[in-house]
Amino acid sequence: MNTATALIVAIFSLFTPKDSNDCETAYQDAAIGYQQIKQSMKSRNLEHTQLYVSRAKDALEKANLTLKSCGCAAAENASFDAMEHLEKSLEKDTYERSRFHVSKAKISAQLILSSLDVCGENGLLSTIDEEEETLLNQEEKLLAQQQRLLEEQKKIEAKIKKQKELQQRLQSEKKQKLEQQLTIKREAETSLNELKQSIINTTKSLECSTEAFAKLDSFYRSEEALEAETVQATRLFYAQKTEEMVHLLLKALEECK
Repeated sequence: MNTATALIVAIFSLFTPKDSNDCETAYQDAAIGYQQIKQSMKSRNLEHTQLYVSRAKDALEKANLTLKSCGCAAAENASFDAMEHLEKSLEKDTYERSRFHVSKAKISAQLILSSLDVCGENGLLSTIDEEEETLLNQEEKLLAQQQRLLEEQKKIEAKIKKQKELQQRLQSEKKQKLEQQLTIKREAETSLNELKQSIINTTKSLECSTEAFAKLDSFYRSEEALEAETVQATRLFYAQKTEEMVHLLLKALEECK
């Protein structure tokens, strides 16, 4: 083929009509992808959202096979954008972020269909269910609101965690305090009881009255009483009881003379 013939063929190919069959096939696959995206937007969790996203991606990949021969550049660009957002949606690990990219993919998928409709020689008579014109803005506002709620939730959870840690620390300190008081109680009451018996035996051997020692059982304490006071107060109580017992002994000996 000589240069002139090649030039004529090239010029002729520029005016060759687009393959309407390819455009229709691309439109059908893109429409399926668009419907899957709409289903994804209706999902209420990450698993279902990404399930429909995966199906939409498969459909748009089929549409891309015929879009090039269709010759509709605007539809090809929109398809590229839609695929990019669908892939990002599949990469996200939260429902809100995944759905955000689905909303952008939905806008691009609408543009694929409307572009194919314009590129068709007689129009493809598409019947796209248009939603709010400010869908993307609404989705971005929703995502921002959800992000704020998530941050507030994290702050609340942090406060609850801090309160639980404080409560656990207080309970641990209270337990340690009671254990220390119970040790003091056990040792002090044992010693006081032995001292009481020694005093009684001593006064009896001297033929002195032991009536004054009848009330000395009041040195026994309950756990409830210990919990209501400090460790220092517990020590002071038993110290006072010891002093009281010694005074009673001295008084009994004085009267015995």
